[in-house]
Amino acid sequence: MRRIATLLLFALAAGGSAMADAQDSTHENPFGRGKKDRFGITAGSYLMAFGSTARVDSDQGSGTTIDLEDDTGLPKDRNELRVDGYWRFSRKHRLEFGTFFFRRDATRILDREIDFGDTTYEIGGELRTQLDTTWLKLAYKYSFVRNARVDAGFSAGLSTYAESLELSGQGSVSGGPGGQFVSETEDVVAPIPVIGLHAEVLLGADVYFKGSADYFGISVSDVEGSLLDLRGDVLWYPFQHFGFGAGYGFVRREFKDTSGTTVDVEFDYDGALVYAAYVW
Repeated sequence: MRRIATLLLFALAAGGSAMADAQDSTHENPFGRGKKDRFGITAGSYLMAFGSTARVDSDQGSGTTIDLEDDTGLPKDRNELRVDGYWRFSRKHRLEFGTFFFRRDATRILDREIDFGDTTYEIGGELRTQLDTTWLKLAYKYSFVRNARVDAGFSAGLSTYAESLELSGQGSVSGGPGGQFVSETEDVVAPIPVIGLHAEVLLGADVYFKGSADYFGISVSDVEGSLLDLRGDVLWYPFQHFGFGAGYGFVRREFKDTSGTTVDVEFDYDGALVYAAYVW
């Protein structure tokens, strides 16, 4: 995280020093990729390592704070397809999008009692856990510097996370008789507006560094939430339209809703990305 932040600050500083460069107004396509650099898309592998907790209260009291990897056995890492792209509709303005979907599931014999919503899952019982996550991102980006070596600016957009957590196993409902099969699901849809900074710097020989940092925090009425999204990549374009990239991403999300029974979730993941890129 520190390395990404340092590189991003370096890139923005370089962009600031380049603002007076006359080239800024004479390069329609500063990086020489494709004909106009109007559209771009990347697709590749995202190897993620997870840390997740969830708590869902009931009307009778507080639920258990569940470590979803240690308590339920959900996989701590996954390798998933991630797709990102952009449309540059004018020289300094573009829209970007990104998406991925993944499912984690596990079955484990519980070594402690878990209260989840109205259900209590018993020690020694078999618990099946399934967590589905969908991520969609749409952002507007403006480049206040765009010249032969630097493209840097700010962004504003919307990151939407939809998660469905299902627990199934032996337990009881609202203090009723135990030993029965019970399933309970909690769905969370969190559209989170974010603002951030981005920078892309030509390092030489068709190699580029690309970094971004997005953040948002909110506390309104009974809802609190925050999102931190950091990413740094190195890209190589050996061909006019086609290239390769590798990078690192870190995301931390927190969400708490106390408007009804309390729902409190925290997810973070980080990992390496390797992908192919196409621009035209």
